[in-house]
Amino acid sequence: MLVVRGDDYKPELYKSYDDTIYTKLISRSKDISEPTFPEGFKLATPTKEQLTAHISQCFPDGETPDSVDLWRYMEYFMVALIDSSTGKIVASAAADIDFGIREGYIDWIAVSPRYRRRGLGTYLVNELLYRFRRLSDFVSVSTKAPEALALFQKCGFGEECEWHILKQKKII
Repeated sequence: MLVVRGDDYKPELYKSYDDTIYTKLISRSKDISEPTFPEGFKLATPTKEQLTAHISQCFPDGETPDSVDLWRYMEYFMVALIDSSTGKIVASAAADIDFGIREGYIDWIAVSPRYRRRGLGTYLVNELLYRFRRLSDFVSVSTKAPEALALFQKCGFGEECEWHILKQKKII
């Protein structure tokens, strides 16, 4: 696998690779107020098992528990919203930090299909930004999903750049 920044990418050099394009965004904001969680929901720190189950529900054709290394996350950066009426996790997020360069990064935001477009993803992004405010100099996120890109931009992420994730094509 190769990772090439967009301004260094030359398609003619990578014809033997499958190319997946990700957009990386950065937030440098430090003026972040503690977010108020949406009415009817409560904030929780999920167990790794609960987070795995929720990810599987939200990404049935993509991320799977086997492809997510949940064991590396600090509990402080694993968050979930629970529907107060059902007691079930309906939105979750995980992030991490590189203390060496003081970069926080959000790995994913997952909202159960029935609960989308209610502001839960926005809440989780803002909750993580609030938690990062004293620990990092900036927070980054990478995505290939247009709806996720729009969510992060809505939450103040900018400084956009493109990355090409290149995997050698299989010869049959």
